[in-house]
Amino acid sequence: MHPTFIYFCIYCSFWGLLQLYSCQAKPSDKSNIESDIKVDSIASYPVLLPTNDSVVYLKIDNSNAVLRVAPNTKAKILKSFEKNDSVTFENRISYSSDRIQIGGINYQQPWLLVSLPKQQKGWVYGAYIQGKASHHPLLKQGILDQRSIAYFGPLMTQQIALLQKEMLQVITLPGFRQMYSRALMIKDSLEYKINNSLRLSGKQKEMDFFWLNDLLEGIIVYYIDTKNQYFLNFDFNHWYQLSLKTLDYNDDLYCDLMRTVYASDSIEYWYPSWQLELNDTTLCSLMGTGIYQKVLDKIQECIDSNSYFQPEIMAVKNNLILEMSTAKHYWLSQTSVLEELDRILQKNYVFFNNYDLKAIKNHMQLLKDPQRYGLKLNYFDGFE
Repeated sequence: MHPTFIYFCIYCSFWGLLQLYSCQAKPSDKSNIESDIKVDSIASYPVLLPTNDSVVYLKIDNSNAVLRVAPNTKAKILKSFEKNDSVTFENRISYSSDRIQIGGINYQQPWLLVSLPKQQKGWVYGAYIQGKASHHPLLKQGILDQRSIAYFGPLMTQQIALLQKEMLQVITLPGFRQMYSRALMIKDSLEYKINNSLRLSGKQKEMDFFWLNDLLEGIIVYYIDTKNQYFLNFDFNHWYQLSLKTLDYNDDLYCDLMRTVYASDSIEYWYPSWQLELNDTTLCSLMGTGIYQKVLDKIQECIDSNSYFQPEIMAVKNNLILEMSTAKHYWLSQTSVLEELDRILQKNYVFFNNYDLKAIKNHMQLLKDPQRYGLKLNYFDGFE
């Protein structure tokens, strides 16, 4: 059985217990939580994680870590740790998660029950532990799930768990489409919630959300300092591998198209493969290199047999036409640019409408007299 499916089952068990206990638990003290992100009220009863009777050793990652008698920041301190101190995981993780700032970054993590060599037991905050992934995958997943519940709520965490399950089981084109749509919803929702919290806080990178890279397969988290903004982007290599698991090839064609659109590393980015960023204000069209025709050929393959991804395919086509008809800066020479445009028109792509053809032909006329119309060509050789 695949480990991720096991994680999903365990998560569902956690949630069932949570619903049972939350009706009985006293309201927990949230005085240590100060954030613009809503933190759900979660009972503090510990969860038992299966360890297959193996001993799991963890190391302390910060000299400010302490051992407490209970899983909260007001509990009595039993011991202070040094960095790299070793503890034994006692197979329990708290339902509650507290927001604590470490090194200028706000973390939202549960507590782990650990023991010391002299059999002293207590709770240590999850963010102070290193080596979680390699020593105990279920522990890592439990921490990620609890952090997701605290930041985004149980319903979003459930959607993420369903996505993980779908990635394991997908074998049909409709199933792949449903999974892809769920991933789009999750990506857009998380990106909005994260950046909205940053805007409301008014602080620069108040919280670290790179942990989502471990929770979300096929989605990569980026942070741009100059924008003080997080971006969640698809890794289309991952999605292409998933598409190969189905019995249809339409999803393969679509994912292969997107790998061509983002050809450098197959990761969704602001600038597709037909543009070259020269600086913060100048984007160069790569018309003349053959990339436009290559993408259009891929679109033709998709259009011939694909209705499941029609909106996404046509969005790529429209972006391409917009660039072909409005670009003002070109990497290659006038001759190279016009030759590729001629080849494109000769292909007679079935998805070109009259507006598309007119826009391309009008821009070709401007390219024949670039100085008059303020077009700059051949940046590669220092302008024409």
